[in-house]
Amino acid sequence: MDIVLISLLAIVTVLLILSIKELKPDFAVLISTVFGIIIILYLVNPISETLSAFSDIAQRSGIKSEILSSLAKVVGISFIAEFAASICNDAGQTSIASKVESAGRIIILALALPIITDMLDSIFSILS
Repeated sequence: MDIVLISLLAIVTVLLILSIKELKPDFAVLISTVFGIIIILYLVNPISETLSAFSDIAQRSGIKSEILSSLAKVVGISFIAEFAASICNDAGQTSIASKVESAGRIIILALALPIITDMLDSIFSILS
């Protein structure tokens, strides 16, 4: 039922933004940002539980903790980059939003390289 609460809060926030946007456009961006922060804070516990479950799965399956750590960072970076880009778009700064998204992709690629290398090493060791 978390999504119902989040959706209702989103609808109220949108209505508030639409009513205030023409009078105070700066406040509209601020309200949008505060909404995003509230959602992130609301989701801290489910995110923590999910990371803990993935950690347990990794330990049971023998997956390296570095791989799990990299995957968690990739997911976190993608959420942060998307959140920041959305705020930039809301403020009408599409060029900055595009640069934030590109930076997020490059950082994710850099974090994924060790995982890709490990996968290729495993494949080559199986084939040989």
